[in-house]
Amino acid sequence: MKKIITNPCFLLPTLAIIFRFWSFFPSVIDHDESTYLIIARDLSQGSIYLKDVIDTKPIGIFWIYQLLGLLSFGSIGITRLFASVLIGITAIFIFKFILKSTQKHDASWFGSISYIFLVSIFKNWGVSPNTEIYFNLFNLVAIYLVLFNKSKHIEIIAGLLLGFAFITKYVALAEAGVIGSFLIIQALFQNNLNRQLIFKLIKLILGFTLPISMMLAYFYYYKLLDKFYYFNFDVLSRYPSEITLSNSLLFVGDFCGRYFIWILLAIAGFKHLRNRRDCLSILFYIWVLFDLIIILLPGKGFSHYFIQAMIPISILSGIGSIELYKTKLFINNKRILSYTCIVILPLILYFQKLSYSNRNTDITELYSYLKKELKPGEQIYTGNSAHILYYLLKLKSPSPYIHSSLLWNPEHIDALQVDLNEEADHILKQNPRFIIIKEPVKDSSMLVKFLKTYTEIKQIDKKIHVLVCNQLF
Repeated sequence: MKKIITNPCFLLPTLAIIFRFWSFFPSVIDHDESTYLIIARDLSQGSIYLKDVIDTKPIGIFWIYQLLGLLSFGSIGITRLFASVLIGITAIFIFKFILKSTQKHDASWFGSISYIFLVSIFKNWGVSPNTEIYFNLFNLVAIYLVLFNKSKHIEIIAGLLLGFAFITKYVALAEAGVIGSFLIIQALFQNNLNRQLIFKLIKLILGFTLPISMMLAYFYYYKLLDKFYYFNFDVLSRYPSEITLSNSLLFVGDFCGRYFIWILLAIAGFKHLRNRRDCLSILFYIWVLFDLIIILLPGKGFSHYFIQAMIPISILSGIGSIELYKTKLFINNKRILSYTCIVILPLILYFQKLSYSNRNTDITELYSYLKKELKPGEQIYTGNSAHILYYLLKLKSPSPYIHSSLLWNPEHIDALQVDLNEEADHILKQNPRFIIIKEPVKDSSMLVKFLKTYTEIKQIDKKIHVLVCNQLF
């Protein structure tokens, strides 16, 4: 029994579940997650992506949520439980990566638990099941297989994983660049630029293109390649991106400040690897560099982007901890440090409970009100408020633009170039009984049109306005 409990394959997923337990209960942590849930459900019910339901994300994340929806029977909490298990599996591969590289179990435990900790202590840095949580696993396993698995044609499987990561979120391309660049640089250092390297790269590329071919085949089958091109090139090219040195330094500095202990240990990990004869230090220089470039390139400053870099940082900090374990400070205070960790875990769980459990939110009140008032067959339009209501009430959105910001955020409106009057008419033709508006609202032609035929019937917390159709009032 003790061997099972202390086995990384059991302990790490269990820790991930414990660390994130209280996040299983709220209906909304992040509005992107709500979008994934709704679109995945609609795709499972026959809707077509970029036609019946529209978002700017690659289709891969919705395929993942279709699978999670099937496994979880539609439960949001169980979906987040599966996300936690995937984090635990990612930590297992971090454990294996460090163990293969150093033969040090303590360092492997430190690095793998670090990853769980890093993505579980701040809401905006990983508690919400962001796309990074999913593609991190694909990318890490791919890199691990290329480095440590000597099976024939393993590069094809690694390429497949990199391809699935890419169609989950395009920024995952960074890790594909990392492994490709590393193989070439390693071959240069070892004077091994030969046919074997070329075959490795060809097999990686072959595997990588298969998921992309699946994605393109989907849109080709539904005659939506023109829309695919529009949303993935025209729309994304119109999103404003202000990359300045000062903003980039502040963004990186904020991350380093929050996780400074792991940053210091990662630097120690670099120093440890530099003393080795292999090229592993070069891999991590490339890995961190490529991740920083891809994180800063959009110029957005969204904190969850750094989840992508938490994989190399966790591995490096685990390797760097080898030096920590040798210090007198650690040896002399090992028991005190252990007790400190035992105290910290309940504190984290307590503050997470305050953040995520037993809170009567606007959405809770809205859901209760709408569930009581709505009759079978009636619709709602959630406007710029919480679109998770479509999922909770088992309703379809009257607009294909699911995410609340796409028709209400000026930045998204400019990028998508949606005719708001036409879209408002499309929504009104479906005669939703209620329209929900959340303050603040910037000038909106849609709202002006809605107010001609809708009247406020309820207000929640002085910010949420429930409008009812005059004909149904």
